[in-house]
Amino acid sequence: MQFLLEKHVDGIILDWAVSELGGIEFVETIQERFEGSVPPMVILGSPRIDAKRAADLHRLARASAVRYAPSLERLLHDVVQLLHRSEDSLPPRHQRILSQVRETDLALAGRKVLVVDDDLRNIFALTSVLEQSEMMVLHAENGRSGIALLQQNPDTDLVLMDIMMPEMDGYETTRAIRQLPHFRSTPIIALTAKAMKGDREKCLQAGASDYVTKPVDLNYLFSVMRVWLAKLGEPAVVAEESRENRSPA
Repeated sequence: MQFLLEKHVDGIILDWAVSELGGIEFVETIQERFEGSVPPMVILGSPRIDAKRAADLHRLARASAVRYAPSLERLLHDVVQLLHRSEDSLPPRHQRILSQVRETDLALAGRKVLVVDDDLRNIFALTSVLEQSEMMVLHAENGRSGIALLQQNPDTDLVLMDIMMPEMDGYETTRAIRQLPHFRSTPIIALTAKAMKGDREKCLQAGASDYVTKPVDLNYLFSVMRVWLAKLGEPAVVAEESRENRSPA
């Protein structure tokens, strides 16, 4: 810490992939000590990040430039962006990596996503990583509010639906959304912390398009989202209708 105070640095990289030594407290201390001239920080960590840690990072990112990179490729992208480096000055291999990262993000950038979850920490966690990919994020803390938000935002591209919610759970909310003509084929990805046998089938029967367990593996979640946003999958509700309408042999 003393070294940082005595020397000028353009940016800080924290490696949480190896050790989370310092953690959130270190970032908070940097922000306090540097006040109005906080250097940008990029944190390299696991694709699996718990809700509390992600919510803390989302809070810190409001005070200064703080990014979370779940891969070395994303780390390179964020460092170049935050330090305003010219890509032309980078080695060809690094330029190719940046090009691949951008091509991957093009499937997500500009898309509107609704997050329905009764835990604010989960909302903050998902909002933080989705906004880093330049997605527009809406959020609701219960099923009824989520349905109302969808009706107010008919251009919503995808829904991330928590299953374990009080009163109106994710199953009931998903079934209600599928009753709305405009959202019969909108991708709905179910998120649940309790991966019990038969959960995936239950989610799909309720009308979900896919199923991801918590703690969320960000790389896997983004991969699932890209598939559905590219319309490479078939929503479960459509598949069910197809089977029901199929004439007997």
